[in-house]
Amino acid sequence: MNKYVSIEEINKLDKQQKENLRTLWNPAKYELIIVPVCKDIEQQIYEHRVYVIQDIIVCDKKNKQYCEISNYQGDISNCGEIIFKTFPVECVRLLDDSDDTCLEFNKKIEADGVVPIQYISKKDCLPLLDISLMIELLCDNKCKSDFSLKYSKEGGVCVLDDNTQYSDSLCASLWEMLKSVL
Repeated sequence: MNKYVSIEEINKLDKQQKENLRTLWNPAKYELIIVPVCKDIEQQIYEHRVYVIQDIIVCDKKNKQYCEISNYQGDISNCGEIIFKTFPVECVRLLDDSDDTCLEFNKKIEADGVVPIQYISKKDCLPLLDISLMIELLCDNKCKSDFSLKYSKEGGVCVLDDNTQYSDSLCASLWEMLKSVL
């Protein structure tokens, strides 16, 4: 069973849907994000890398000062810019340790003693959507209608919305519903 929507599927969203997703999303520490990284500026070729949010930094609209979200007293929806302190997904060993790329990366980190931290603006990335985040987005943002999950031994788990079955896969069903909200 898929737990995540693929990066390719998320990138199929149009510009307005991506902006709506950013608006609906309330980021949290340790969530995964997708960041476009330019490979060839002349031909405008990008690859998408996955990063982990280590901390969230917000800019207060009134006094234009930055602070970590844990120290922010206001409502995050009223803050100006939101910046994520991130590091590559390999650093947290989300990949299988048998993956040579992960092992080499982790050996380099251990040898250097430095984790490659990057600061990324919320407006420049998208969340890597998993099942729980999609349910949260649907519930928190007043989905168009009620929905329910149904399990059958023959068909697995599916999402029902007004008696419409979206898919036999929970992840794919939630993704279809979320796209209709975006």
